[in-house]
Amino acid sequence: MQIEKANSFKLKFQKASLDHRKHVLQWLEEPHIKEFWDNSPEHREDILIFMNGRTTPSPYWDGMFDYWIGLVNDEPYCLLMTSEILPTQSDLSEVWKSHLSKEGRTFSIDFMIGNKKYLGHGLGGPTLEAFTQFVQETVDRSIDTFFIDPADSNPRAKHVYEKGGFKTVATFFRNFGEEKNVKHFLMVKNMPVTLEAVPTPTGPHRIGTAKYDLEDGYRKDFKFPNGRLIPIQIYFPMGKGLHGTYPKIFEERAAISPFEPLKAKVHSKQADLSLLAGDHHPVIFLNHASSVAMTDYAFLAEDLSSHGYVVMAIQHDLQSDEEGPPFWEGRSCSRNAKVIDNILFAFEWLKTTQATLFGGKPDLKRVGFIGHSLGGNSLLLWANRTLDSFYKDNRAALLYREDQKDVRECLILMETTRFSFSLNTRFPMFFLLSEEREEYQKKTGCKSQMLQAGHKVCYYQGSTHVSFMDHGYISPPALANPNEPYFNGTLEERTAFFNQIRKDIRDFLKTHIG
Repeated sequence: MQIEKANSFKLKFQKASLDHRKHVLQWLEEPHIKEFWDNSPEHREDILIFMNGRTTPSPYWDGMFDYWIGLVNDEPYCLLMTSEILPTQSDLSEVWKSHLSKEGRTFSIDFMIGNKKYLGHGLGGPTLEAFTQFVQETVDRSIDTFFIDPADSNPRAKHVYEKGGFKTVATFFRNFGEEKNVKHFLMVKNMPVTLEAVPTPTGPHRIGTAKYDLEDGYRKDFKFPNGRLIPIQIYFPMGKGLHGTYPKIFEERAAISPFEPLKAKVHSKQADLSLLAGDHHPVIFLNHASSVAMTDYAFLAEDLSSHGYVVMAIQHDLQSDEEGPPFWEGRSCSRNAKVIDNILFAFEWLKTTQATLFGGKPDLKRVGFIGHSLGGNSLLLWANRTLDSFYKDNRAALLYREDQKDVRECLILMETTRFSFSLNTRFPMFFLLSEEREEYQKKTGCKSQMLQAGHKVCYYQGSTHVSFMDHGYISPPALANPNEPYFNGTLEERTAFFNQIRKDIRDFLKTHIG
């Protein structure tokens, strides 16, 4: 029978139950299982006790193990066993103690592929990759370290475990039954701690959200006969109180590949704009990076809103957008122009609805613009378009208003790398950059030039290009780019990073728009 390649299989896992009894008992009789798997009567009994709900005591390690069934395309094919390793265990060696998780929980794993149909098809590594992610996502997000300990006599297993992301950190010797002084490898897989909710807002106001679909009638085509679709999500301050947690409202029409919809809780909930509290709120336009949803900056939008800002997040990239030709990549400005035009239209919509929807409470003369990557690059292009570097230009603001007196605008640019910064300070600019940028920008003189131009520049230790969004805090185990982690550092350092950038942005906004 022809079997597909491992990467075409759909793997899933569930707790072992009596429905799987026949399969497991059959697997335990297979010669390839008996060679390396503990096939003692006590172990068999423990598996059956677990399948029955552990209502009776177990003769096998006091019933410390949980058992799981792996299914490939809905067919059972493997058995996995896990147990938590605690630093308080009296029988724990110093070697094992030294590699326990410093922040989360540590679990041991053992597994076997019992279904002979799926032997020899490269499923070992993918199984461990998928199972460790499954445990972290469904059992406890704080489980970030996994141990597995193959015997020296089983080199094939060691090779499979390496493919599953495990690394050998030590060797040790174990006595087990009649076998004495058997050499084993301690192999460890470390995963980022994933959190369930974005950081709690630091301001006193609870946060409401309202979603609208704008249609820019100045940009009509066959896909948008009524005008370009511009989804927006508005974060606004409501009455003061404690910050609860709510399901994240994901923008389903966002073009987000290679990222996946982020499963996280937030601190804002859908509410009517009539609940907007206070008056004279500065307005923030929040612009996402390429392939990211506008709803993936809740960590920042909610924090600013809790301090009294009205934040409008705009979805620029849509699934319905056609991809540009390869020769556009990194060269064309068409996507940046789309971002700029979206902001300009969104502001016009805000002016027309300021009295009816918002009760006249936003202050449209105090505006901040925040952009990450694509969003920030577009803001820089826009700012350079409006500056008077070569001739006198009487446009004193980025946005059009009939009365431009006392207008205050500023730009906050997170990981902006495509366009040059302006050489004057007509529009105050704050560059938030990842750690990896600093050495290159020092070497090229770019950093000193930005500072000489009067711009604020900060580099953040441990950060990467993708740290400046909700993914960087939640740190989902499935990386969009395996070579680029969401953050390089401990959970404590990651938390400090998010607290710092939120404070730095609030301080900059306070200085320049109030």
